[in-house]
Amino acid sequence: MQNPLKLLLALLCLPAIGFAQHEHQGHSMMGTPPAHRPDSLASMSIYQLGSTWRNDSDQTVTIDTLIGRPIVLAMIYTSCTYVCPVIVEDMRRIEGELSESEREGVTFALFSFDPERDAPGALAAYRKQRSLGDRGWQLFTGATDDILELAAVLGVKYKKDGHGGYSHSNIITVLDAEGVVKHQQVGVRQHPAVSVAALRMLADPPPAHQTPAAH
Repeated sequence: MQNPLKLLLALLCLPAIGFAQHEHQGHSMMGTPPAHRPDSLASMSIYQLGSTWRNDSDQTVTIDTLIGRPIVLAMIYTSCTYVCPVIVEDMRRIEGELSESEREGVTFALFSFDPERDAPGALAAYRKQRSLGDRGWQLFTGATDDILELAAVLGVKYKKDGHGGYSHSNIITVLDAEGVVKHQQVGVRQHPAVSVAALRMLADPPPAHQTPAAH
């Protein structure tokens, strides 16, 4: 019997990859809106996927290696020369708005949706090219099915464009320490204030309402 979660994600993957080519090969600075995320995924953690990835040090890890800290996450591919570098710079703008102590409590993660070209060595070269520090930044590549499932959970649409690249959504996602989506920054060159506020809320959540004790 199929895992119900896997079946749901398989169905969600269809719109995630099947959007029209007139989205201009992912090069619109406004970006493709996120795919509809059903209510059933609203509180779903990416760690429920149980997927396995390789990082830019060629280590095989499960996705729950990221658990325990808020994450700023984007899906890109390293041979993209137009929008993806801007997405990364937008993530660095978010990082730059945080204090040093705040940055130490946040993980910045890039997941490639180009497993054919983005081997660990390509990711390592991209880290160096983009001057992404060893601390705080993690880069991953994985199997096609795992990429599709992660994209479905995040509402990221992507598809090969026939020219060696990908049409794709331009989305930066903020997740809590348990891997649940809390905010999405759609499009590029957006002001980072809302994403930064979301991260600070996760780091210092408001106190829970307490009912006064009965006398």
